Amino acid sequence: MFLRNRTGKEKTMNSKHGNDCHHKYNGGKEHDGRGPSSAWLHEPKMVLGHLPLKAGHVFVDLGCGAGDYTVEAAKIVGHGGKVYAFDKWQHLIDSLAKIAKSLELSNIVALKADICAPLPIRDSSVDAVFIATVLHIFNLRKTGPSIFSEVFRMLKPEGCLAIVECKKEEQSFGPPKHMRNAPDEVEAVVISCGFKKIGYIDLGYNYMIQFASTNKRRKEKDMTTPQHCPGFEQFRELDSFICQCPNCGKEIEIFSDEFNKEHRCPGCGEKVNFTQCELSGRGRKGTKR
Repeated sequence: MFLRNRTGKEKTMNSKHGNDCHHKYNGGKEHDGRGPSSAWLHEPKMVLGHLPLKAGHVFVDLGCGAGDYTVEAAKIVGHGGKVYAFDKWQHLIDSLAKIAKSLELSNIVALKADICAPLPIRDSSVDAVFIATVLHIFNLRKTGPSIFSEVFRMLKPEGCLAIVECKKEEQSFGPPKHMRNAPDEVEAVVISCGFKKIGYIDLGYNYMIQFASTNKRRKEKDMTTPQHCPGFEQFRELDSFICQCPNCGKEIEIFSDEFNKEHRCPGCGEKVNFTQCELSGRGRKGTKR
């Protein structure tokens, strides 16, 4: 069977793509061991070309899977930019880290994380957040607000959110129809979290919607939300906690009264800011200095 993307090129779909269109199937594993991805449906470069992504930008890939979009974004933003890739499957994160190293893409930070929970990204520091064929896994009305409120927090005022989803129709691959989200279903939840729709693109079997934050919601947020790393909330009762260096992976103990300072990793010697770390959920009481 042949697929035709928006560039006019044809791609062959074989049996291994039967459950593609992303996560949840085979425990997050694909038949070739690389992990799930919808990138075989269309060129990542073509899809990301529709975003206002430039050299030096910060890009976040939520539910990165095999990392096809992560890698392409890293090439676009260059050494002066940064790409954060989050996924709940450790083997996918490990695989992506190896790919990034082999391609000498030092601007990729791949971290294991639950995208429904607070993420270790600073407020208003991201130019673009990308979520490709991931939302069908969740109950969108129930889980969506926590995901999109966190996206709103990390985006710069001029930043954008791009969501790629499988069209809500019967297809011989991907998630069943009842799990898919129609564009209006996605829009309703995202808009309720302070966004406005700025674009829609038909990708053939998929679609992409782009959103920007509304000025009204951002002004309200700036007046009421303290500026600190969201992950700190879950460690507020601890005097110190453990984070993982994004460069070498070494665990670092950081005291709660110094969470917003730079620290030098004892493993690689690089300077590390708390908000760049992956929190481990461990800490100690009675150690405050």
